[in-house]
Amino acid sequence: MYILQNWTGINPTWSNPNLNIFFNLLFLFGLAIVVPGIFVLFISFFRFKISKKIQIYLSSFTAGLIIILGTVGLIAESIHSLQEHFENTSTNSANSTLQTIGIIASGVIIGVGLVILSKWILSKNKHELHEHHHHHGHSEAVFNIADIDNKRIKWLPIILLALHRSVDGITLGLMANTQNNTILGFENWGMLIVFIIHLIPTSIIIYLIQLNIQKNNKFKAFGYTILMSVLMIPFTFMGGYLSSLFDHEWWLMPLLFSASGSLMTIMTIMEIIPEFIHYRNAGTKQWLGVISVIGIGVLLAVILISVHSHSHETDTHISTTLNIIQNLK
Repeated sequence: MYILQNWTGINPTWSNPNLNIFFNLLFLFGLAIVVPGIFVLFISFFRFKISKKIQIYLSSFTAGLIIILGTVGLIAESIHSLQEHFENTSTNSANSTLQTIGIIASGVIIGVGLVILSKWILSKNKHELHEHHHHHGHSEAVFNIADIDNKRIKWLPIILLALHRSVDGITLGLMANTQNNTILGFENWGMLIVFIIHLIPTSIIIYLIQLNIQKNNKFKAFGYTILMSVLMIPFTFMGGYLSSLFDHEWWLMPLLFSASGSLMTIMTIMEIIPEFIHYRNAGTKQWLGVISVIGIGVLLAVILISVHSHSHETDTHISTTLNIIQNLK
């Protein structure tokens, strides 16, 4: 297995590439469950109810983090992947631009459509949003899940995060494919670290929703959180064993990245920002605190994206060098 060879220096005896992929999948999937699970488990040890102020700061941090990861991260990665593809395959810049716009726009439409569809399915009836809007007025959040007296609506963020887990699973599976020896080389650990870290806040969000909104006990909340990660399993194996499909259908992963990024962004605007936007009326000091926490979330997201971009560029240079060496031989 290429991963274990990097870590231990031991060259495993398995010659079956499918077996190598399988063990790499187990290794990476274990990391994807254990690392976020440790953070959630640590939070569960504290036997206190999270205060409203802490919830506001947590929502602020999460909003800054997820919006940047969704836009500057996933959607920008989608655009970058398409640009790289067309640089190598197309000489018609106008046609390439139109195709890029079409694929990115299609992904955004899919992401927004999933949010709207989920909201419609989980509503009590088709007039719920209209009635809720008139009940609270224009100054309050229409989509604030804490204000809607419908337990099904409170599952919306969890369902949307579960949908995003499908893209996470495919990405994790693609990492585990060992047919390209640079895909999980030491130089690409930055990308893996970014991937694992980005799972932590979403896992914490799922846990806190279960604990504070769904009113489940901490054991059940922890179980639901792990279950959301387990949902990645079929998509992880899909990415691991169908990598040739994603290589051939070059537009598929950019489409999924665009859809996932727009889904995360819209979900944050609809469900997380309304949790703290009213705090701007609490006073200048309190509001500056919220802005500062948002900035910390943005800063962390930028750092994660920068690490990922650096590892991606390194892998590109290594792949190019290896191809040149092979051609010389």
